[in-house]
Amino acid sequence: MKKKVRQSNFELLRIISMLIIIIHHFVMHGGVYGAVQGNGLCPRIVAALFFIGGALGVNIFMLISSYFLIDTKFSLKRVLRIWFEFFFYSVIFVLIGKFCMHETYDYATWLRSLLPVTFNAAWFAVVYIFICFISPFMNRLIKSLDKKSYTALITVLFISLVGMSVLTFASPQRILFNLGSWFIFMYFTAGYIKKFSIKLLDNRLVSMAVFVLSVAITCAFMILFNKLSAGGSKFFEARAGIPTNHEALFMFLAAVSLFMFFKNIDLGRNRVINFIAATAFGVYLIHDNGILRFRVWYKWVKTGTVDLSSGGGILLRGILAAISIYVVCSVIDRVRMICVEKPIFSHLGKLDPFFEKVDSAFNFAEPFESETEEVENMSENEEAAEPEKITERSEEEVEGGDYNSPDK
Repeated sequence: MKKKVRQSNFELLRIISMLIIIIHHFVMHGGVYGAVQGNGLCPRIVAALFFIGGALGVNIFMLISSYFLIDTKFSLKRVLRIWFEFFFYSVIFVLIGKFCMHETYDYATWLRSLLPVTFNAAWFAVVYIFICFISPFMNRLIKSLDKKSYTALITVLFISLVGMSVLTFASPQRILFNLGSWFIFMYFTAGYIKKFSIKLLDNRLVSMAVFVLSVAITCAFMILFNKLSAGGSKFFEARAGIPTNHEALFMFLAAVSLFMFFKNIDLGRNRVINFIAATAFGVYLIHDNGILRFRVWYKWVKTGTVDLSSGGGILLRGILAAISIYVVCSVIDRVRMICVEKPIFSHLGKLDPFFEKVDSAFNFAEPFESETEEVENMSENEEAAEPEKITERSEEEVEGGDYNSPDK
């Protein structure tokens, strides 16, 4: 069976994106961002830079996943793997909380854990599954559009989502925005990049300059809005989160420019990078699980002991926490892949006719030819880890597992 080669430049970007999402949770869920506002400028700058990682990381993850989904055939089994991982962690952690941590949960919590998609227990996974189901239809549209028509489509979507977020600044309401519409836009953005690229940003110096400038402007707006809010301005208090919304202009530019930077780096196929990146979705589901969230940040990372007067201290604690959490959660997810997912899915062969029938209903058109790498046989080790998922592992079926992604 032939699989597409996972490009390590994108897998490295996937790892980095997950790390900055964890860092975002460090300052948001750990309470650092709110607590630091009364301190000096340096700590506030570091906290603002960390906070940006939420929307930035999610946007990048969606670009990576979409970039490979675009020329990948729909697979119900792959979507089932995403759902199963989501379901597994949702159930296992509520059981651990009940029987190991002696927590008490109401019926709503149990229901939310047993039906994580229905009750939106992790929004990114829910929206991503939706994108997987509609991707064949979007791919057909992408395949049919010439550059002029595609540019017109992107322009309309950009104005409707990103442009409106700027034009309606007077109102904190996000008129046309929801996560579904935003992910669809990011999907078409990735399709445009794959089909036509963005010539200006193909220059790595330019793309990195755009990224740094976008992050700097976002950080400046955050500090300014918080200062004005602290001064009693109700207008800016209601709009304090606008600079870091997913659809904020500079958040969008930062994600696209960093994606383009890594797109034009050739790392070949690095098994270590690919192996680490394969567990990114599991890292997200584990560390940001609602049952564990408080314990992760306040009891284990102990964000309450962070020196809020030191920018360097916040920087060091945040980076160490992100790396440690990624490593621990990655090991846990590997164990799940080997001991739970692989045995279960190895027994689903009898359902292959059903899967193929469903897949054929969605794969009504061949994905368009793209510039991605040629396919090659997976090694026995790769097949053992059986990667057929998507999210972060997108199209290619992984070096050693699957992955998905994050949230804010």
